[in-house]
Formats: sequence, C-alpha cells, structure tokens
Amino acid sequence: MAKLSFAKAKVGTIADHKFQMLKTRFREKEYQNFFPMALLASEAKRMNFVPTKEERLKLQEKYALSYGKKGMSFKQLCSFDKGVNCHVIEEMLELDLWSQHYIKTALATQMLVSAEAISNQVAQTIAYNARMVQTNIHIYAEATNVLARARAGADFSELADDFSQDEEKNPGGDLGFCTADDFSMEAPVYWESIVCLKPGEITDVMTTDDGIEIVKFLGDKEDVNGDGTVFARHLARIVWRTAIIFDEDPEFIKRELIKERQEEVIGNTIRDLRKKAIIKYPYGEGIVFPTRKRKK
Repeated sequence: MAKLSFAKAKVGTIADHKFQMLKTRFREKEYQNFFPMALLASEAKRMNFVPTKEERLKLQEKYALSYGKKGMSFKQLCSFDKGVNCHVIEEMLELDLWSQHYIKTALATQMLVSAEAISNQVAQTIAYNARMVQTNIHIYAEATNVLARARAGADFSELADDFSQDEEKNPGGDLGFCTADDFSMEAPVYWESIVCLKPGEITDVMTTDDGIEIVKFLGDKEDVNGDGTVFARHLARIVWRTAIIFDEDPEFIKRELIKERQEEVIGNTIRDLRKKAIIKYPYGEGIVFPTRKRKK
C-alpha cells in the first residue's frame, strides 16, 4: 500500500504533499480532483477505515480501463508511461478508495431520495413533455408553411433572416460550401437528401439534432480534388429550435435525482471541510489551487 501523505496529519489538517504532475496519462481535471479527494479521505482516516482487497482490486480495474489500453492491468498501467510515476498513480488510487468509503458511509443517508420526490418528478416531467409536444407541433407547422412559401418563389434568404434560429445566424442562412463531413453528426439520410437536389431546390422539412430545418442547394458546386467529382455544395438553411422531450421512465428519473442529490451533498461537504482545513502543499505545474492561511 502506498504511504498516504496525510497519515500523520492532525485532525482537520492536510499535511504537505509532495506529489508530481500527473502527466500524459491523466487529464488536468483528474489532477484538480486530487484536492477534494484528499479532503474526503482525511475524514475517512478519522473513521479508521481500511480498504478491503476486493475494493482495491475493483478500483484498480477501473483505473486501468480509464487511463490505459484495452486489456491492460493496473500493474502494467503504472509502467505504461515513463512520464507518470507509479507512486503517484497508487497514491491517487488510495485517496480515491478512502474518499469513496467516506461518501458511501458518512454521507449515505443524506443522499437518499424519497419515493414521493420521484413520483412528483415523474408527474412534472409528463406534464412538461405534453406541453412541449404541442410546442413542437406548432414549430413543425410553421416550418411547413415557410417551406411552401419558399417553393412558391419567396426569397429564401429573407425567410432565413426572418425565421431561422441557427446559432451561427449567417445572413440569409448561407452555409457556404459544405461536404458530407460537415454533417457527419447528423443521420446519413441528411446528406443524402441534399445531394439529390437540383440547383435551386429545397429539401422537405427534416428533423435533425439541431431541431427542424430545411436546406436549399444554391446551385454552385466545388470540385475539391480537381478530378471532376463534386465534393462540396453551396447550401443555405433555415433552422427552428425544437423543445427537448425528457425521458419519463421512473427508473431513469430516480437515477438522475439520486445523482443530483449526491453531487449536492458531496459539494456541500467539500466546501465545509475546506473551511476548517489547514491546507499546505506546493503548486503543480500549470495548476493553481486556492489556499487558506493559518489563523494566528
């Protein structure tokens, strides 16, 4: 077991910790998470907690899966990158073990969500969704009406300026030259419905990740590779942002409420511990933590 930096610390104090920068195999946010874990782990120490072998092995598997390669063991992870000190990884894991224990024991009762709260949230979600469905029906009707006007000869760019809710809000809804890669996040049928257009034609009303939209092929096309194959098309679009419909499944809502409650309780606990802790440690490269001076 790695020696914990706070093993000899007094109650309410986190001792100096000579840790190294968690380099290539640890993202910056994990490095920043070290501080709240140390606060929670110091409280677990006061509870005389000793991690079991099963708990340690389970977390080791999680670390290897998150930071290593597929099929890599925790031992292999520790030597995977020369830029990461094995002791740093082991100590990070120990702090994680202790802090998770404190959360599951001392904070467990505070993170409970009542059946009544779940039932109320389900009812509120169902009522909200019913209103939003009606809103989306009106939005779709407006899009259909605008499409009819555009196909009847109305100026597409003026319609885009009047109705489009595109975040970029380009004048006239102009997207410039676009390729299939520009819409890779959309369903494949999205680009297929565009490439089959003739110059000046407009798609039907489409439901996309952005909401509801119609796209016009302006007629210009660009031969990117110079071999006569058209890869890019000059497009314009009008977008309507639709309302989000939430999952009404009681089990899903229960998990979300518990998650929110856990974040609230843990966040409040860390803030309370921060206020009474005497924090002393060096700054890491590129990372600046807030510190509190000891009161005289």
